[in-house]
Formats: sequence, C-alpha cells, structure tokens
Amino acid sequence: MSEEEKNKKSNNIAGWVALIGAFATILTAIGANQFFPDLVKSIFIKPTSQLPNSPTPTASPTSPTPTASPTSPTPTIPPTSPTPTIPPTSPTPTSPIPTQTPTPKLLDQKLVEDYVFKFYGCIGKGEDIECNLTITNQIKDRKFTLNSRNYFDTDLHTKIIDNEGKSHSISILELGGYKGEGYMTVNSIQGLDYRTILTFKKVQNEVNKIKRLSISITNSNSSGNPFLVTFDDIQVSK
Repeated sequence: MSEEEKNKKSNNIAGWVALIGAFATILTAIGANQFFPDLVKSIFIKPTSQLPNSPTPTASPTSPTPTASPTSPTPTIPPTSPTPTIPPTSPTPTSPIPTQTPTPKLLDQKLVEDYVFKFYGCIGKGEDIECNLTITNQIKDRKFTLNSRNYFDTDLHTKIIDNEGKSHSISILELGGYKGEGYMTVNSIQGLDYRTILTFKKVQNEVNKIKRLSISITNSNSSGNPFLVTFDDIQVSK
C-alpha cells in the first residue's frame, strides 16, 4: 500500500470516529442510555475481555515476624521456714530484799571498872521484857562474868524494878551470842563490843516503865567481888 493510500485510509477512520463521537453526544443528550442501555453498551463500551489488564499490584514484602526472645525461667522461691515460736519466758524471780535491822538508838552509857556499858532500851514482847546493851572492855584482854543472881546478896542480882516497886529477876542471859540462865563468862577482847540481851519473863503487861535496871558484873581483877551497873527511868517500848 502506497503512502497516499495509507493517509486516505487514516483520514476516513478519523472521520468515522468523529461522526460516532457526535452521534454518541446526541444520544447522551436525549437520554438514550436510559431507554436503550444495551445498545449504548454495545456501541461505546468495550467488552471487559478487550480491556487491557492493569498490572497486578505487587505485594510489598512483609517484614519477618519478630521472634520472641525466650523468657528466662521464673526463679523458684524456696519455701520459707516457719518463724520459730518463742515460748514465753517465765518472770525472773525477784530476790527478796533483805530487811535491815534498824540501828538501835543509844539511850545512855556508863563507864565502870574500865568497861563501857551502852544501853539501847527495853522492848515489851507479850508478857516478857527484853533489854539490850553492849559491854566493851577498854583495857587489855580480861575475863568478866555476867551474873543472873548472887546467892549471898540479893541486891547484887541482875533485875528490874517496875514503876510499882516490884522486883523481877532475870530469866535468860545472852552475851556474845551465847545464852544461859545462871551466869555467862567471857574473855573480853580490848575494844570489842559484846552484845548483851537480858530477858525478863512473865512480867505483868501493864508494866510500861522500868524504874531501875540493875546489871551484876564480876570482874576477874576485882578478887571475885561483883559490882552493879544501873540505868534508871526506862520507858518500855511495845
């Protein structure tokens, strides 16, 4: 086919295309597609099979699913041993506080034959009366005897005379921790106080005052002759 013929054929095709386009415009304007849809489709719409296929979209590569890191095993907590029960402690026994004997009050003292006699009073104990004193040798060691009575001279007895003039002979002697009823003899050490307790039993309860307390002593240096030490006007404490 010559170049001229090719140009003529192209012009004819272009004319038909223009004519068909004008005709389509007229049909659309008058609403022919509403009344003859199949005709319009057959003229103007190409079959689906004749349409060029659009390329299938290429799926973007999926990122790999992150692999979960292995979890470290939960540490096993060893069972706690039960808290030991502390048994209640028994209260510490309280030691009794030792009672201190009050220091007796010195009421009177006398120096006779180089002996010091310190008198601390008399106490009533029921029907009994107890008199307390100390005897201290002031010179070199020597013996002396505390007499309960003198068989040759009743005035040399160890006794008390109450406020009614009644005489009460001693019942028990206590000298330096030793007790007796007749007499007590000690080898006295110089400067040492010998505690002496004179007990008079079955004295009337109404006796609350002693007119005189007489104490009979025999000194080893006085040829066996006793002497008296006396304390007067003694209030008996209860």
